[in-house]
Amino acid sequence: MSIVEAIVFAFRVYGIVIVISFLCAFIIWAVVHTLSAVAKQEPTMKPVAVPERVPAPAVAAATPSLAPVAAPAPAPVVANGVPPEHVAAIAAAVYALAGGAAVLRIEDGRHRTAWVTEGRLAHHSSHSPIRNR
Repeated sequence: MSIVEAIVFAFRVYGIVIVISFLCAFIIWAVVHTLSAVAKQEPTMKPVAVPERVPAPAVAAATPSLAPVAAPAPAPVVANGVPPEHVAAIAAAVYALAGGAAVLRIEDGRHRTAWVTEGRLAHHSSHSPIRNR
């Protein structure tokens, strides 16, 4: 292979690489514009058929009920605060509604030392996207 043939071969390879790069860039551009167009569309709300209310029979309205009504059951009382199962359920519900970061662990905060708290605070603040300067 002579020098001229090597240079021609190199230009062919560079040409193929440039064409493939432009094709990849075009595909990425098309995907981004398609997804942004989909995101800009407002969701269309379709009307939902509401079932008609069936009126109560006239006989039931004419004869009043004199039976005593039972008192509602009292709410359960927790002796030492809220149980951890309830806290976990509420945290999961808040996560499902808010769509925030995943809840990794729920624990009692009274058993931490100052060193642990300061270390976690420094670690979490290092992930802040906006830094105060």
